[in-house]
Amino acid sequence: MPGALCVCMIFKNARHLLPGALDSLVPLAKDIHQYIFVDTGSNDDGAGYIRSRLPKAQLELVEHPWSDHFAEARNMALVRARGPWVLFLDADERLAKESVPVLQHFLKQQALSEPIPEGVICRRENLSLEGKVVSWDELTRLLRVQPKLRFTGRVHERPVYFKTEAAPSLPAKSRPLHVQRNANLRLLHMAAKPQAHQNKSDYYLKLIQQERTQWPSPYLDYHWATSPQIQKTISA
Repeated sequence: MPGALCVCMIFKNARHLLPGALDSLVPLAKDIHQYIFVDTGSNDDGAGYIRSRLPKAQLELVEHPWSDHFAEARNMALVRARGPWVLFLDADERLAKESVPVLQHFLKQQALSEPIPEGVICRRENLSLEGKVVSWDELTRLLRVQPKLRFTGRVHERPVYFKTEAAPSLPAKSRPLHVQRNANLRLLHMAAKPQAHQNKSDYYLKLIQQERTQWPSPYLDYHWATSPQIQKTISA
């Protein structure tokens, strides 16, 4: 379906990563009708690069001060997305070349078929500095735009469908999305240098601990227990 896709990205000081991320989207240009970028506090003129790179695109650049909350930042992009589909891509990720026709076929088929999923689980392959796949995970990054669809979670955020508004001191009621899994829809996650990787890991653990204090859940317990720092301190 031509023009069926909105691309969303949150970034901070990622000028050196943006060319690779945007390069991976070039084969999808005719399928993308909108780009939304949320800058959470850059000082490297990444926004200027985006404007120069996408001069003719329907482009929205949003400045949003970072507040230690990934879902909040992603939702700043999501609320501006115009349907039917939105793809979230981080600056240190690339859409695999082989996945371009997979995504194009999906967009075409969804215009003709029922029921339409609310999200698609993609395979993200984590690369070493040498470019080899060292691990992989699954993330729901392709979403059908819906008014009550939002991300939740300070870290390891995930999209859900909110059935009610949040009450004071209580979380809103929500349900998981109706999703499909497509292992052929692949994102490549670029490696960071060892010190940067360690800093990110420490920061994520800090956010997990904050979130567990406020909203304890088995989901967060899992991510806490599988953090490299925690695995060093507890038995199998």
